Amino acid sequence: MSARAPGGWPRLTAGILAAASALAVGLAGASLARPMFEDQAVMAYLGFLVDRVGLVPYRDFFDMNTPGAYVANVVVGRLAGYTEAGARLVDLGWLAVLLIVTVVVMRPFGRWTGWCAAAFTSAIYLSAGAPLTLQREVLLVPLLGAALALAARAGARPGPRALAVGLLIGGAATIKPQMGVFALAVLAPPWPGLARGRAAAAVVSGALLAPGAAALYLWRHDALGPFLDIATHYWPLYNAFTGERPHEVLNGVVGLAYRVRGAVTLGGHPALPLAGAAVLG
Repeated sequence: MSARAPGGWPRLTAGILAAASALAVGLAGASLARPMFEDQAVMAYLGFLVDRVGLVPYRDFFDMNTPGAYVANVVVGRLAGYTEAGARLVDLGWLAVLLIVTVVVMRPFGRWTGWCAAAFTSAIYLSAGAPLTLQREVLLVPLLGAALALAARAGARPGPRALAVGLLIGGAATIKPQMGVFALAVLAPPWPGLARGRAAAAVVSGALLAPGAAALYLWRHDALGPFLDIATHYWPLYNAFTGERPHEVLNGVVGLAYRVRGAVTLGGHPALPLAGAAVLG
C-alpha cells in the first residue's frame, strides 16, 4: 500500500497531521500537572473504599455507578497508587492503548487514515481537559475498539475470537450497560450464513460472563437487592436530569428533544463528527 497521502496533496495532508500530532504531544505534556477533577476524584475514592477498606458497593455505601465502574477504578487506583501523579500516567498509558486500537481498526483504510484517526483522537481527548480524564466512557472505548478489531479479522470461522469479542463487549457493558447493543454491530459482516449464528452464540455467551460474575459477586455479598433498587428507582430519576448546571428534570417531549440534541452533538463534543468525517473522507 502506498504511503502517499490521500487526495493528491501529500505535503498539505502530512503537514496537517504533523500539526495535530504535535498538538497532541504538547497537550500530553501539559496534562501531567492536571489535578483530579470532580468525577475522577469521586471514582478514585470509591475505588479506594472497595480496594483498601473492603466495602461492598450498594450495601455499604450508596452510589449510582455500575459494578464494572468500580472494578475499572480499582485497577486504575492500584496502578496509580491512588495519587494524582500516578493517575496522570495511567491516563496517558490508557490513551496509548486507545490509539493503538484505533490504528488497528483503521488500518484497512490505509496508513494515513490510521495516523489521522490517532492524531485527532488524542488531540480531541487531551484538549477536553480534566472533566473527561479517565471517565467511564474513556475506560470502555478501547474494549469496544478491540472487539471491533477482533470481529473484523475473525474470518469465516469465528471460533474463540467471537467469544473474546463477547467478553470485551460484556466487560464494557458492566461499566455502561447500554454498550451491550454494540454486539449488534459486530454480528454483521464478516460472518455470513451459519457462521453468523455460531458467532452470535459465542458473542452472546461471552458478553454474559462479566455481567453474570458481577451479579454473582453482589448476590454473595448481599448487595444485589440494593443494586436493583438503585437501578430501578434512582437511575430513571438521574437520567431525567440535564447535564448543564443548574440541573433540571426534563420529561416528555422536552426531555426527548434535549436527548436528541445531545445525541446529534455527541454529548456536547461537536468536533467529533468533524474529525470522523476527516478520518473516513
